[in-house]
Amino acid sequence: MNTLIRERKILEQKEELYGIFRSGFKLSQKLGVEFEKLPVKNSDFTAVPFFFNKGILDFLNNYKEQTRGVPIYENDALLGIITNMGTITLEPGCQVEMSLRQHENICDIEEKLNRYNELTSKIADDMGFSFLALGCQPVSTFENIKIIPKSRYEFMTKYLGGRASRPYVMMRETAGIQTSIDYKDEFDAIQKLSTALKLSPFLSAFYVNSPIRQGSLSGYKSYRLHAWLNTDNKRCGLVSKKLIETPQEFSFEDYTDILLDVPMIFHKNKYVENKTFKELFIEKEADESDWETHLSLFFPDVRLKNYIEIRNHDCQNPKIAISVPTLYKGIFYSKTGIDDVNSLLKEFTYYDLEFVRQNAPRFGMDFCVKNFKISTIVKEIFYIAQRGLKEFELGEEKYLDNALELVNESITPADIIIKNFEGSWHHKIEKLVKFSQIN
Repeated sequence: MNTLIRERKILEQKEELYGIFRSGFKLSQKLGVEFEKLPVKNSDFTAVPFFFNKGILDFLNNYKEQTRGVPIYENDALLGIITNMGTITLEPGCQVEMSLRQHENICDIEEKLNRYNELTSKIADDMGFSFLALGCQPVSTFENIKIIPKSRYEFMTKYLGGRASRPYVMMRETAGIQTSIDYKDEFDAIQKLSTALKLSPFLSAFYVNSPIRQGSLSGYKSYRLHAWLNTDNKRCGLVSKKLIETPQEFSFEDYTDILLDVPMIFHKNKYVENKTFKELFIEKEADESDWETHLSLFFPDVRLKNYIEIRNHDCQNPKIAISVPTLYKGIFYSKTGIDDVNSLLKEFTYYDLEFVRQNAPRFGMDFCVKNFKISTIVKEIFYIAQRGLKEFELGEEKYLDNALELVNESITPADIIIKNFEGSWHHKIEKLVKFSQIN
């Protein structure tokens, strides 16, 4: 019997590294959404483990049977399911993530997310746990959350442990929402990447939704964002001062150069220490799959692949969550959205944006930069998106309404939780869980 073996193509020219970005050139205007959510036991509100009677492994098997999905295995364990709506995977601490197939219309995204949440919530309820729309586990901490049996996460645990104070919080306790957008050429890609990075600190400040940790108020409106600030400065943040302030001088080559100098975490399923991708490339040991893996282990607030991935939002309840892709459609796929945003934010330097990024976890929208209220800037961003959506004449601006109601009152989702927790909830976690349950 003849067996075909795919030859491993070694990357030899620097230009080959840009290939993954150029492969993203497309005229479509689709949106991808990755929606993570937190599983907690109904009995004591602690995190649901992987290996446990009626744990996340049993949940995945149940979901696979009901959807007739295609299983994804690693280390002989079921770790994901491919369905006709998208792909379910697990984050290190059993956070369940749905990566929806791309859609152009927000109504399709809403319909798929609602169907997904309805089914997964029913399965979870039958098994004695709930999914929460929060950015951080409300009771369990990383010390008592074991990582799932996935080699990637074992390597990340080893590598990140000595880099900062909160990487294990990020890995095991937190959940977020990500949106991906298309680009048509290199200029468009860089323009969108730069604009999305400028937006990210301000929108992070609004989408804060994790003020409670270990059963108490943490002092942060987003403990998730706080954890990301303390994960690994070499692979997190705003990417580049040049990309923010002079994007017209930035290119795929510049982005590649940044990635080449980022330390590797693993290679060919082996832990790597004190080695950059540049060294692997020079040694002619890097192939396309190695480069793709390295790109996925770079964690800025917005990152470039063969699409642009915007990653800076705490998990939200579905009525607020739908505003995330809606907002970016109104800005990045409208005629004037990008220009309007850059005009709005022209006063702010890279260091101003970093100031906002550093303060958003603690204060949400309740602070100023250069005497501008963060809440006022966020309102203007939402209005730009609202105007952009009206160009499509689909009525999609309605999907901003629930978020915009809060924005107009200068309130974040975290502010609502803090007020209730200190007031009518009397510091009871069961009230928070009931409020945050996804049905």
